[in-house]
Amino acid sequence: PGTPGLDGALHPNDATAIDARSAAISALTDIKGRSDCATALGGTVELGGLTLTSGLYTSTSSMKITSGDLVLDAENNPAAVFIFRTPGSLSTTQNMKVILANGANPNNIYWSAGTAATFAQHSIIEGNVFADTGITYAAGCTHHGRSFAMGTEVTLSSTEVGAVTV
Repeated sequence: PGTPGLDGALHPNDATAIDARSAAISALTDIKGRSDCATALGGTVELGGLTLTSGLYTSTSSMKITSGDLVLDAENNPAAVFIFRTPGSLSTTQNMKVILANGANPNNIYWSAGTAATFAQHSIIEGNVFADTGITYAAGCTHHGRSFAMGTEVTLSSTEVGAVTV
């Protein structure tokens, strides 16, 4: 009778799954290998309350969105790319949002967590999320993009995952 809440097909260990994992590994290798024009934000980085333009943003510890929403401003450039890379965790607190402004596109947003990504209740996340271990979405989260847990699993709890047009 299918999987409750699944609109699509499961591909456990078939050619589609193998191809998808290979593409995810290639994308993550690219993200982790970039260093050009990086903006080093420091240790544990609070992204909440900031408005950022396109670029590569790095931390040496972890990234979080806990003290306000994060606005990503593409400055009317439809090709603007945002990359957030941390060797530690990526997290939000309840009701925090990533807000897209001036043409920012979820397809061009990449989050890379060296450990886990955890999104609290009713968070809104935009873009492609990569985590070396797991990704957890609490109840009421909305995610416009893709999730790639390289080590374990993506856990959804009453989460709305919206497809983005490629």
